[in-house]
Amino acid sequence: AHLYKTQVYALAAYLGVPEEIRNRPPTTDTYSLAQTQEEFYFSLPYDRMDICLCGLNNGVAAEVVGQAAGLDASQVERVWAD
Repeated sequence: AHLYKTQVYALAAYLGVPEEIRNRPPTTDTYSLAQTQEEFYFSLPYDRMDICLCGLNNGVAAEVVGQAAGLDASQVERVWAD
């Protein structure tokens, strides 16, 4: 659907998905250790990951994305590489 995670959460709130469902931590069912998807993928909160992905998808320089996400350019490039 080409939506970022932060957009999915905003859409769920708009559509009236109950808060107990929206606030439940997402999990990955591909790994047996109990952890959220944020911990499993990149150890980066969704809002920062979305900024990195949006920058990648729109050809924004890693330095600029890093400033917006609170990361340095090398961290942004690692997110992009993964």
